[in-house]
Amino acid sequence: MDDLIAEAHIVAIFDSLDECDVPAVQKHFPLLDNTKYCKKVTVIVSSRPEAVSGMEGRALTQGPCFVQYVQPFTEDDMRTYVDKAYVEKIVKEYTGLTVPTVPTAIDRLKELGLEGSLLTTPVTLRMGVEILLHELDAQLPPFDPKDPHRRTPDQIMEDCRSATTNLVMDYPKGTPAALYQKYILSRLSNRGKRASDKESLLLTQGGAVVMEYFCSLWKVALRMLSTGHWSVPLSGVLEDFGVNGRELLKTYVPMRVESLDDLKADFSFFHKTIGEFLCAQAFWCGHTQEYLESVTYPFSKRELGVLEFFHECAMSDFQRRMYICGGCIVHGLHTWRQMADRSACISNAMALLGISQYPLQGTDLSGLSVRDANLYEMQFESTSLPETEFITVTC
Repeated sequence: MDDLIAEAHIVAIFDSLDECDVPAVQKHFPLLDNTKYCKKVTVIVSSRPEAVSGMEGRALTQGPCFVQYVQPFTEDDMRTYVDKAYVEKIVKEYTGLTVPTVPTAIDRLKELGLEGSLLTTPVTLRMGVEILLHELDAQLPPFDPKDPHRRTPDQIMEDCRSATTNLVMDYPKGTPAALYQKYILSRLSNRGKRASDKESLLLTQGGAVVMEYFCSLWKVALRMLSTGHWSVPLSGVLEDFGVNGRELLKTYVPMRVESLDDLKADFSFFHKTIGEFLCAQAFWCGHTQEYLESVTYPFSKRELGVLEFFHECAMSDFQRRMYICGGCIVHGLHTWRQMADRSACISNAMALLGISQYPLQGTDLSGLSVRDANLYEMQFESTSLPETEFITVTC
């Protein structure tokens, strides 16, 4: 065995470093550097740049076998990815369709709203490419524009908009929220491999079923938010999705799970930001007060991504902001201030009010105990705050 290892080139992958306990992960790196095989080990780390703020262009740690840099795709990286993930895939799997050039494909991505960092960030670039591929699926022969199994992402969004209320929002083009919404909805055009799956397609079952599917997604994401970990046991996820949970997950959900048959396996979305968007979408589109009560962890200082997505929601529709923030959230605060076990609810609700930039003039926020909250951009002018205490808050 020693001879085999001595001849091998070992690749150690630490995926999603920002979702791990970073100090615990870092203390294991020197172990690799101190082995007699260190020259035959390559360590690959993936992480969102904001998780290691200030480290851009510098190594996170050093050693004979380990050097890691934080950076998005370069222009050449992006073009290479588009070529392999989109252009070459069309050549191999979409016989009969015109094969675009890489510049043409990039222009299509820009039409979707991928500009700047959205075009050079691997996860958002992957989403954009998958949306384009879904558009191609709808064009494969035989083409029938009325076939619900051949719907483009834009058609799916309109189907969902007409079938359900408060699910499809008009986020400004070019924002992450607009891209994530389109990506998650576009996956509803997926079909399973069994012949019977044609009849079980979500889009054919009406708005209530589609809304139920999204409520299941939201519950899973909110449970992750509540625990502070972006993975949960598969058993609970299957309970949320009901009888056909495995088929729904396999066909529609962008996920990572070792096995859908192992109830103890860890389930996560294929990227943390998908969970962050779903949490913000739940607070914005779902039962806001109920969902805030389900989160027992004050998340606003740690999970800035949720706040950023909620900010985009609030900036997309000021009339709905009045209902969600001035109605649901403020009403919740008035209820929770009289309850001893609602500290997390108050913290999270105040953070959402702040990031939404909702004007609080004349709003009664008296008697609250606000703890561990990120109150960035909170507008307290002419707000009633007698007997309100702020403990370890960030402004």
